[in-house]
Amino acid sequence: EGYAGSESCRECHPRNHSTWWASYHRRMTQVATPDAVLAPFQGTTPMLEGVAWKLIRDRDEFRVQGLDPAGKPVTSELRIVMTTGSHHYQIYWFGGKGQPELGQLPLVW
Repeated sequence: EGYAGSESCRECHPRNHSTWWASYHRRMTQVATPDAVLAPFQGTTPMLEGVAWKLIRDRDEFRVQGLDPAGKPVTSELRIVMTTGSHHYQIYWFGGKGQPELGQLPLVW
């Protein structure tokens, strides 16, 4: 909602759009789908700054939950909504219910 996709640029900027489309940049940020997410999303990450992240895949949806050193939740389950990456890494963006901003999972796959 309120997002202008790449197609809205094509008519006024055809050359820019075509060179961008031919590059890897068009796939750098994507909606988190099974085709886009590279990490296995299972298990729990190592502890980082006092938080381990439980990675959850439920069919075509990906979620994370922060856990303290005792394994108790420090966040609610947060839905992974987007990915950003290049040839060698990928990061994940989560959204909370009612939150207008995205948060970045502090780990890189």
